Amino acid sequence: GGPFTEVACNSSVASTTTVSGTAGTTYYLMVDGLNGATCDFDMLITQGCAYGNDDCTTAESFPGIVGNDAQVCITNECNDGLSDPGINTGMSACGDIAGPTLWYTVTTDPGDELLDITVTSGDFDPHIVVWTTCGPPATYFSDAEYCAVSNPGAGTATISQATITGSTTYYITVSPSAGIGSGDFDICATSYPNPCTPSDDCATATSFGTPPSATTTCLTNECNIGANDLTTGSPSCGTIQGELVYYTLTMNPGDDLVDITVNSTDIADPMIVIWDACGTFFVNE
Repeated sequence: GGPFTEVACNSSVASTTTVSGTAGTTYYLMVDGLNGATCDFDMLITQGCAYGNDDCTTAESFPGIVGNDAQVCITNECNDGLSDPGINTGMSACGDIAGPTLWYTVTTDPGDELLDITVTSGDFDPHIVVWTTCGPPATYFSDAEYCAVSNPGAGTATISQATITGSTTYYITVSPSAGIGSGDFDICATSYPNPCTPSDDCATATSFGTPPSATTTCLTNECNIGANDLTTGSPSCGTIQGELVYYTLTMNPGDDLVDITVNSTDIADPMIVIWDACGTFFVNE
């Protein structure tokens, strides 16, 4: 038959040829002995995934996420056959990226302040990182807020309520935890405005005012979603870190004791620190 169009060729000892094919297309394979040699042989054919986003410069963008606050998913993704990019993210709270890695982009709407990313796979435990630029060099967020690693065997990694800026493009990498495993996965993203306004600046702290003596005064439905994530010191009860919110209380003349209680169904162990000025806390309290 013929004429034929060559797609790929290799002629060496233990020949291995990799070719990017088109799904649904039939290809014909020809095997010939080098320099006319004749012998028995074995042929191993491995079909991998169709991908083009194995580099941040060719990252796949989330379709339909612009102008939409609802979750958008890209399903049936696959990283089989990818080489290890060897990306050093030693400063990341989730460790280095290893194994086959694919890139995605999310472009946020004006006013968006929070980003959720979820990757699920039945073939490997995902490792995900949010990057600020493609580069070179590409830069990532080192804080734990912007990366996630699946628990062993869980097959799911989730970044929730990562603080972001509107009208900005962010890059996301998906790779297997510790570089182990490959296969199919789904990735979903949600970019949306902050549902609350956290009091995360000491200089503009929310005020209790001056409550009457021996009277309980409460602020309800407060939140720290999207608040500044800072480490500001170590009083006797532990290190101050995470999303901080600030309040002020002015005591009545003659009062010398104050009781403060924080209740939350979302925060397992709220930490309360009393300060006598912005940036100066009572170390021994």
